[in-house]
Amino acid sequence: TKPTLKYKKKSESTKLHQTLTEENGDFMGPEPDECSESDHEEKSSGSSETDVSDGNWEESGEPQIHTGEKPFSCAVCNATFTWKNSYVEHMRIHTGERPYGCTLCDASFKRKYTLKQHMRTHTGEKPFICSICSQSYRHNAGLNRHMRSHTGEKPYTCTVCKAAFKWKNALMEHTRIHTGEKPFNCSVCAAAFRRKQDFVNHTRVHSGEKAFSCSVCGQGFSKTLYLNSHMRIHEGQEPLCSAV
Repeated sequence: TKPTLKYKKKSESTKLHQTLTEENGDFMGPEPDECSESDHEEKSSGSSETDVSDGNWEESGEPQIHTGEKPFSCAVCNATFTWKNSYVEHMRIHTGERPYGCTLCDASFKRKYTLKQHMRTHTGEKPFICSICSQSYRHNAGLNRHMRSHTGEKPYTCTVCKAAFKWKNALMEHTRIHTGEKPFNCSVCAAAFRRKQDFVNHTRVHSGEKAFSCSVCGQGFSKTLYLNSHMRIHEGQEPLCSAV
């Protein structure tokens, strides 16, 4: 049965529960950014309880901003909130309710702000612009990820070997070196891979697809490795490997 939407007062604030929410952004890496932004529930990393809520905070009374009090507590996971409407939005994680539907496709969302972000996939709007290279993004989270390309920041660290990464998915792929996990399995020959891109490249061996074409002569290749090697021919150099 679905949990009842009710809240209880708490005298002390507890640490904000994050593991259950599907709205934690910053998952995908730099290629392609459109993949990361197609995750409709991604929360822009610049957003907060105050700027993404559907309603006005006054509906739940004077918020205790300065005291840090979070009187609205989830009865399911004990996450706490300053505003009632933020609590109501959070409960949709547990109930599965998605009251905000896109008028152009079948996508639906738990939060009004997420719907607003999604609409940019239809309009093409990219209001978040890099001040260094002018690359633009639909979401603030996408811009924040991109900025690491310029700053070199690597906030994700492996707990085993301390290797650091700019993107969360790069860390997840790396940890599979330690765990041995290979979640991407070929249905034709049972080969397994740690990285999805390696799996995709492998499937072209069976399908014969040559997705990478030479801009000079039009010859096609199944991997960028083979294309890059081929390009050396046009530059008057020996190819590094043979495309098979």
